[in-house]
Amino acid sequence: MEERAGLQPADPLVATPASPASMPLGPQTVSLRNLGRAGGMRGGGAALSRAKVVRGMQIGHGNAAVARAAAALAREGDDRARKIAGFNAAKAKGNWGDAAEWLNGLNDEDIQRQLAQVNKNQLRQLDAGAMRQIPSFAGRVHDPILAKLGKAPGSVFGKLNVLAGSPQSGNPYALEMQFNFAPDADIVRATAIAYVQTVRLVHTGTNDDADWQKESKARQTDDHTAVDRSTGGQSGYAGYQTDAQPGPNATEWNPSAPDGFATYTDRPSASVPSTDWSFETAVVGKGGADEGVIYSSCAWGFMVDENFVLTPKAPKISDKPSGTFGAAVDKWNQQAAGPVDQRNAPNQEKLPQVR
Repeated sequence: MEERAGLQPADPLVATPASPASMPLGPQTVSLRNLGRAGGMRGGGAALSRAKVVRGMQIGHGNAAVARAAAALAREGDDRARKIAGFNAAKAKGNWGDAAEWLNGLNDEDIQRQLAQVNKNQLRQLDAGAMRQIPSFAGRVHDPILAKLGKAPGSVFGKLNVLAGSPQSGNPYALEMQFNFAPDADIVRATAIAYVQTVRLVHTGTNDDADWQKESKARQTDDHTAVDRSTGGQSGYAGYQTDAQPGPNATEWNPSAPDGFATYTDRPSASVPSTDWSFETAVVGKGGADEGVIYSSCAWGFMVDENFVLTPKAPKISDKPSGTFGAAVDKWNQQAAGPVDQRNAPNQEKLPQVR
């Protein structure tokens, strides 16, 4: 746990239209399908064929049903055209978040068709727009782009490198972790980049809280997750003394040195046996248009048995941390706004809302 060595969004939801295959097979659905087939007929004799299909539908379902089906088909076609036009207009203006929202409203086949007309740089910008503006619903846009670009999860805004040190068993036990984020300067819009880390420390088997710091306990979520700062820590950013001042274990990235890195080193250490340690370390935009945007995240941790033997968990990099991460940040901010005697530090500083 950070500095414990020797001590212990409203994101807009865009509804995805149901595909014909997923619609209930009632009379109107049958009419829609038949009308669609009839409208698609081409070549010699097509007019007669279309007329035959329509007459058959009229006999089977009645004129009113056919009219309703035709109207529904027209509305679906108009809605699809509206979304494609909205996507193209937003793309032309470089409004990549809006473009991602329009694209998310199309079916999977149309998403693939539109992505086929977008160049590599536009794909990168569109992917970042989706992760900024609709992070909770970005998968239908993000996943196919990731496949087209051949990128791994967590690499939309840059590359996160994680280096685990050698596990140290015994009393006390410890594990050092190093994080290094190289941002894509053409994509990020933050005026600085830093880290926020959460921790969940429980007793093995029972999942009872094992955190010994009352200030940390006071800001835990229901599953015992909290922003990982030792008592007295003023800033919620990992390794920072204040929001404006990184400590010796953190290096802030800023646009004045675009080829630089955001770094953070942690070395949790304790003497409590039979414990389960789970961390989420997120790279976060700190200021600017991307304030609060999570650029990449790493889940890691370790288990400690009754004999103080430490077994690391394999680090896993992803685009976003778990939903509990955001809840833990909210708890930190509530604590910062609460009574002074219950804060982590008298001048505890709020974190931006993460997205």
